[in-house]
Amino acid sequence: VGSEMCIRDSPYHSYQVVLNRGGVSLIIDSGLVRNSRQIWDFGELVSVCKEWKKIINYVKRKRKKRILKSLAYLLKFASLIFLIPIPFSIIFHEEKCFFVFIVSGGIIFLISRLFLIFVRKKKKNLDDEITFAESLVVVALLWLIVTLISALPFFLTGQGSYLDSWYETMSAWTTTGFSLFNPDVLPKTLILWRSLMAFIGGIGIVSLAIGGLIRVGSTSLARAEGFSQKIRPNILNSVKVIWKIYLFFLVLGTLALTFIAKIDLFRSFNYAAVAISTAGFTTDSFGIIGFHSLSLEIILVVLMILGATSFYTHHLFFSGKIKKIFRSQQFRLFFILLIIGIAGLLPLYPFRKNIFQVVSALTTSGFNTAKISYWDNFSKSILIFLMLIGGASGSTAGGLKLSRMIIVSRAIITEIRKIFQPHLVIVQKVEGTIYRHNEVNAVLKFVLLFLIILGFSTLVFIAYGYPPINSLFQTTSAMATTGLSVISNYRSPILKLTIIFDMFLGRLEIWAIIILIISIFKRKED
Repeated sequence: VGSEMCIRDSPYHSYQVVLNRGGVSLIIDSGLVRNSRQIWDFGELVSVCKEWKKIINYVKRKRKKRILKSLAYLLKFASLIFLIPIPFSIIFHEEKCFFVFIVSGGIIFLISRLFLIFVRKKKKNLDDEITFAESLVVVALLWLIVTLISALPFFLTGQGSYLDSWYETMSAWTTTGFSLFNPDVLPKTLILWRSLMAFIGGIGIVSLAIGGLIRVGSTSLARAEGFSQKIRPNILNSVKVIWKIYLFFLVLGTLALTFIAKIDLFRSFNYAAVAISTAGFTTDSFGIIGFHSLSLEIILVVLMILGATSFYTHHLFFSGKIKKIFRSQQFRLFFILLIIGIAGLLPLYPFRKNIFQVVSALTTSGFNTAKISYWDNFSKSILIFLMLIGGASGSTAGGLKLSRMIIVSRAIITEIRKIFQPHLVIVQKVEGTIYRHNEVNAVLKFVLLFLIILGFSTLVFIAYGYPPINSLFQTTSAMATTGLSVISNYRSPILKLTIIFDMFLGRLEIWAIIILIISIFKRKED
C-alpha cells in the first residue's frame, strides 16, 4: 500500500523501508517533515513471508510441470522420427541398423512417458500455459536429449566412440556439416539418417511437431526454436506453408540431380536434403570434387541459395508478388555480399571454384570444391566474414543473420548522426517490422555475446597450438553452423566438446542455452 501511495501521490518524496525491533517501518521524508509509520510487526511479517514462500514454491512446481509436460509431448513426437530409417535398413539389408533405431526410438519414447508420469497431467493444450522463458528451457532440453540419443545408431553399430557419434549428430541436427566419419564405410541407412536429421533440423523439431501429428500450438515454443516469421496470421498455418515449400524444394532438387546431373537416386536425395537445409554433408569421401560435374555444382549452388533465402520471400514468389522480393533488404544485401566475396577471391582462384566456395560460406552450407586449409590468410578471412554474417532470418542458414547486420549497421550510423544532431529521432524498420530502441539494444547485445563466446572458443584452440586464423575459422564455422573446416584432427576431446557446444549454441541462438544453464546452476533457495 505504501509503494502504491508513493507512486500515485508523492513523486518528490523519498521513502525507506527499515527493519527495527518492533517490525518493519516505512519512513517518509519530504525534505521538511520526516514521518515514520510501522506497517508490520514481526508476527505479521513472518505470516506474510510464509504465505509468499508457499506461493513461490507453488509457482516453481507449476513451472517445472509445464516444462516437463511440454518436453514429454515433443519427445514423444521425436521418437517417431527414429522409425523413418527402419524400412530403409530392411531395403539395404542392414539388420544391425534395424535394431539400433528401434532401441533409440524406444529410449526417447520411454523418457517421454517417464516425464508424463512425473507430472501426472493429461491436459495436452500447452498454448495458454507455457511462457517464453520456459519455452527456451524446453527447446534446449529437447535438442540436447534428441542429439544425445541420435548418436546411439552410430555408436551401437561401431562407427566410433560415443563422443564422436554425438559430434556427428549434433553437426547433423544443427545443419553444420562437420563430420568425423568416413562416408565410404558408413552403412547407407546411417548416411540417410544423417541427411534426415539435417533436413528436419533445418526447420526445427518443434516446427515439425506443430505441423505434424500433435498440436503443440505454442507460438512461444516456435519462437524459442528460432521460428521468427509468420507467413500466415496463424502459427499452425504458417508452419504448414513452410513445410510445403521445403518439401517442394527437396523433390525438385532430387529430380534435378537425378535427371540433369545424372547421379543415382540415393545420392540425389541426400545431396538435395543437405543442400536445401544448408548442411553440406557428402555421401562419398571424395565429396563434390570427385564428380567433376558442372551441372551438379550449379544445382547445388541454386539449392544453397534457396535454403539461405527466407521462407517469407519464397512465399512471395509463389504468390506472384515478385516486386516485393526485390524490395527485400535481406535479399539485396545477400547478393551484394555475394558479389563482394567473389570479387575479393577472383584474382586468386578460378571463377568456378571461387563462386562455389563463396556461396557455400555465405549460405553456411559447407560444401567443398577446394582444399581451404591450403588457402592464404586473406582468403580465409573473407570466408570467415561471410560465414559470420550468414543467410536471411527465417531461412535454414546459420550465422548472425542478414537482418541483424542491417539493424547493427543502421544503429551505428544513427549514433554517428546523433553526434551532430543530438535531438534526432530515427525509427529502425527492417522488412516492414519496426524495431524499438530496446529491441535494437537486444540485437546489439546478442551480437556482442555471440562474438565474446566466439572469442573464448577461439582461444581454446589457440591454447592447444593451432594457428590463430585456423582457430578462428574453425570456431566461426561451428557457431555459424557452416561446416567448412581447416582442421582435420582434434588434439583433445575438449576441442570436440567446444565445437559441439558452439554448434548447439549457434543453432538455438544463445538465449536458450543461457537460460538452460542458469536453470541448472541456479541456487535452490533462489
